[in-house]
Amino acid sequence: MIWIDSVMYDFPCDISRKVRIVSSDVSGMLMDRTEYNDALATYIDYTLKVAIPIDKMDRYTSFFERLAAPANSHTFRLPYNQDTIDIVGKIDSLSDVYFRDVGGIQVWRSVTVNIKALEPSKEA
Repeated sequence: MIWIDSVMYDFPCDISRKVRIVSSDVSGMLMDRTEYNDALATYIDYTLKVAIPIDKMDRYTSFFERLAAPANSHTFRLPYNQDTIDIVGKIDSLSDVYFRDVGGIQVWRSVTVNIKALEPSKEA
């Protein structure tokens, strides 16, 4: 179950996350050839691979339109360890594949959403 802009979507999905640790400009190689890392913040980006049941294609339409709209950001509530996390993120990419028409319902598959965090989840 995921929440986008306070709207719940209960689609089965595989959720992966990627941690970005952002460092300051003073990070880098020191004169003694060791690396110095001035870590500033941790950002967590998510990828959702969503499976849409055929009986929820109408719900998928609102999901797709929400994410495809030209918005600066969205608020997401996503799984995080044994809890959830609220992040502000932008849609880095959204893709799907038309599968076929079943009784007048257009069926879409291979739905992938890439979310890039715009605010840090942790700061140094």
